[in-house]
Amino acid sequence: MARYAARSFGAAAEALGSPSPGEYRVLASPGGEELRLSADPGSAPRAVLTLDAAPFLEAGLEIARLPSGPDLSWTVEDGRLTGRFILGSAPLGGKPAGSPSDHLAALAAASRDRIGYHAQMGHYGLSLGGGSLVEWAADLSKNDKDWVLVLDPGFLSAAGADTSGIRGWTLAKVPVDGPDGRMVEVEKLLLPYDLR
Repeated sequence: MARYAARSFGAAAEALGSPSPGEYRVLASPGGEELRLSADPGSAPRAVLTLDAAPFLEAGLEIARLPSGPDLSWTVEDGRLTGRFILGSAPLGGKPAGSPSDHLAALAAASRDRIGYHAQMGHYGLSLGGGSLVEWAADLSKNDKDWVLVLDPGFLSAAGADTSGIRGWTLAKVPVDGPDGRMVEVEKLLLPYDLR
């Protein structure tokens, strides 16, 4: 599965116009959201997700109540809601300076449990932590939701935000495979993009 995930990630990154990485590979959504994936082979994989903070603040988000810990933290900096994530404990094992596909393959080798497949939507996904993830279409030509930012509404509700009213985001029940293999629905905040 990791090989197919890496290939389709490369296609999504090409559509997004991802440049070669410096310290981070940056994937910018059409709306200005950014996912940054570390390219440092000497440390555990890291990711940074930055979003426009205004819709969340308008919905009542209280910055001081955002979660903060060594593996996952959220802050508001320069008008951006910023999540920082440690994606595992094993180093990448080599600098993923090549294509986005190579980068995801290196990440999958270091933190295989972070890569998943959402069969109901035809998406692969990278679990960032705390129920937040980024998904991309397995086949851009067969999907109108090619790049999807997914947030767990729980941490935002706990920080005072009305998650049903965050401008630009959709609160929805998403079907996923449960731990016993049966399909269950979980509530998520979604921001999808059609990249074609």
